[in-house]
Amino acid sequence: MLASDLPFDLSGEVREAVRRDRLVPHYQPIVDIQTTEIVGVEALARWLHSPDMSIGPDRFIPAAESGGFIGDLFFQILRRVCIDGVRWGGLKIAVNVSPQQFHDPFLGSKILSVMARTGFPPSQLEIEITEGLPLTDWSRTAETLRQLKAEGVRFSLDDFGTGYANLSHLRELSFDSLKIDRSFVAAITSREENRKIVRSIVTLATDFGMTTVAEGIETEEQLAWLRDAGCQFAQGHHFFYPQPASEIDDLL
Repeated sequence: MLASDLPFDLSGEVREAVRRDRLVPHYQPIVDIQTTEIVGVEALARWLHSPDMSIGPDRFIPAAESGGFIGDLFFQILRRVCIDGVRWGGLKIAVNVSPQQFHDPFLGSKILSVMARTGFPPSQLEIEITEGLPLTDWSRTAETLRQLKAEGVRFSLDDFGTGYANLSHLRELSFDSLKIDRSFVAAITSREENRKIVRSIVTLATDFGMTTVAEGIETEEQLAWLRDAGCQFAQGHHFFYPQPASEIDDLL
């Protein structure tokens, strides 16, 4: 069975999958662009729809958001991530948080509670916020970030250059990292416009005291160009595909 064969409206199925604990994280390693050493992983949710099929987040995250249970899904994944992270020692783990969740004034305390119960150090967690989706309540978001950053949690702005953030948001929300969207990386070796955009992002991040992570690295040529441009970290199929926790155990 293919994921494309599933019904368009997945809200009911996804809600049941969350109730039955069928959502699991896979992990894509993040490497130091100079040494290609693994320095962290990004957690990517997978839905175990059946024994022979898992479904990626592009299908079920919108259903959870529209159905109003994205928080339940997130905390189910976060608990598993924290348990895995404790086993991996000092490895940093990035998780994605939907902008919708920042409407919850208790989001920060809930995240800290999960880490406390599992024994996962806040300093090893990085929360990614997708730039392509608008955060409508910036003041509440800023308060949540301040609460978590005070405990050592880091924040990155994902898919940078594709959405709604502006320079004031970078200043007010004190992001630690910018993730360069794969759409810019894909053609950096063939399009001067893409190279100019990526150079500008790297310079902007440096000026704001942030690191840069390039997404979607597919070739050695892309890696070499990004290394010369001053990007610090990278992830993509050139290095590793997303994989279950057991395979990360073997890598480490």
